[in-house]
Amino acid sequence: MKRSDRMSLFNQEQIEFIKKNVDGNRNKELAQLINDRFSLSITSTQICQWKQTHGVKSKTSLYGWRKGKTGGQDFKIPSEPSHSKPVGSERVTKRGVTQIKVARGKWIDKHRYIWEQAHGPIPEKHTIIFMNDDKTDFRLDNLKCISRRELSYMNKQKYPYYDRESKEAAILLSKIGLKGSELTSDLDD
Repeated sequence: MKRSDRMSLFNQEQIEFIKKNVDGNRNKELAQLINDRFSLSITSTQICQWKQTHGVKSKTSLYGWRKGKTGGQDFKIPSEPSHSKPVGSERVTKRGVTQIKVARGKWIDKHRYIWEQAHGPIPEKHTIIFMNDDKTDFRLDNLKCISRRELSYMNKQKYPYYDRESKEAAILLSKIGLKGSELTSDLDD
């Protein structure tokens, strides 16, 4: 069966009507106009497919759909989700560390933030620890900057520390132990 022999969805008069009214009307509106004018029951999907098949396009741009948007979005994407917290909000992680929101999508540990506000940026390969092991005590005298190497040595040696004084002693013992191992390795070379 030839293409021309097949029955067309629209007759010539209806095709002219579609071409005349395609500008400024969406498929749903165009289907309603055709149905009202010619007493048909055409759907917007049929109109869409017929327009694609026959290369009929609107010469004017319709408001919204794909106009200056990507992915066919006909709405403004909110800059932040409605459930997001404002900058300055706090949250507690599973480890029990309080974090503060400093920018959209950026959270940092509160004790690090407080220490940096008072002393400037944390030196490379250093960390901030709580001297009394209370992760909710953010006083500056309870926060101490030590090297990660010292913290690692202190944890490896399993120094017992129960309060501020014992923790200071554990830090000093770690510094001594690290210095001793450096001197020993220097003698071996």
